[in-house]
Amino acid sequence: MKRFIPLLLALSAILLVQPLFGETEHSFVKEFDLNTPSNVEIRTSGGFIRAEGSNTGKATVYFVVKKRGNLLDITLEELREIADVEIENSSNRLYISVRKRNSWGWRDNVNISFVVQAPRNSSLDLNTSGGSISA
Repeated sequence: MKRFIPLLLALSAILLVQPLFGETEHSFVKEFDLNTPSNVEIRTSGGFIRAEGSNTGKATVYFVVKKRGNLLDITLEELREIADVEIENSSNRLYISVRKRNSWGWRDNVNISFVVQAPRNSSLDLNTSGGSISA
């Protein structure tokens, strides 16, 4: 029995640490071509924004949409049904704005967050009215 305790502890540690290095939890993902230097602007209400640098000429945006704490498996089109979504992309600029529509109570509350991977020499303008911003 004592032999299995270290094995169980190691397995538990792997299972706890794996999400830190795994793929970003998301509802859907979109990629946008950008020339460098570029300007990336993200606006949301009620969600977090996490920015990461990349060595590509693309911005990869993970949309994280949660309702009552549960991740929703939805598309951009379905998100447009519950929120005002504006996306503009040109060769050196990406602008994404998502605003929740008025909800009728806590049961309808949807959080819309982003994880964005943008070219390292991009200028970032990030704004959220109810979450954290990290880079």
